[in-house]
Amino acid sequence: MLEQNLKTKKYQLGIKLFEFGCLYGKRNTLKKRAESECLTLAQYYTATVHLATHDSGEVIYIDKYEDPQAKVSYSHIGKRAPMTCTGVGKAMLAFLGTEYLEKYIYSQPFPRETEKSILSKHELEESIKQIKSRGYATDYEEIIPGVHCVAAPIFNIAGNVIASISISCFAQFITLQNEEQIGEVVKQAAHNISRGLT
Repeated sequence: MLEQNLKTKKYQLGIKLFEFGCLYGKRNTLKKRAESECLTLAQYYTATVHLATHDSGEVIYIDKYEDPQAKVSYSHIGKRAPMTCTGVGKAMLAFLGTEYLEKYIYSQPFPRETEKSILSKHELEESIKQIKSRGYATDYEEIIPGVHCVAAPIFNIAGNVIASISISCFAQFITLQNEEQIGEVVKQAAHNISRGLT
């Protein structure tokens, strides 16, 4: 599980944990079901597509698909991020319910990743209303300056939100003019993934 550097005596994660991580990826039904949809989106939009889930009020990126031309590289598989600053996080928060919000989001200060991050309960509630109305979330430079994102929630067979997917591009590629069209495409991809989960 752990390996020790004999010179410095410091520890680092061992190969066994890497093996367990690989097994999780191979056996994860969500990742298998999402792969085709995410690859299609990444190639069509020449973008980075994220598949994420949540844990205790944070986003965890569980997969990432990139067109070779895409340049959005702030994320990696296994990375955690604040839910309130990310499209994937807000797409899930809109459907996780008041109890989740009170326990994990409103009980602590809102993280400020950029000048455009949501910083209050009121702002988040307004954002959640919009997300529920249109079915997708946006992130306009709220986690990384210069990066825009459109995300949609993924639901399991019981109708519970378990994950989300997003398209991330440089700001000039996702704008207020094309956001709705991209949002509809991402929503459809998320719906297709949800429908395939058993």
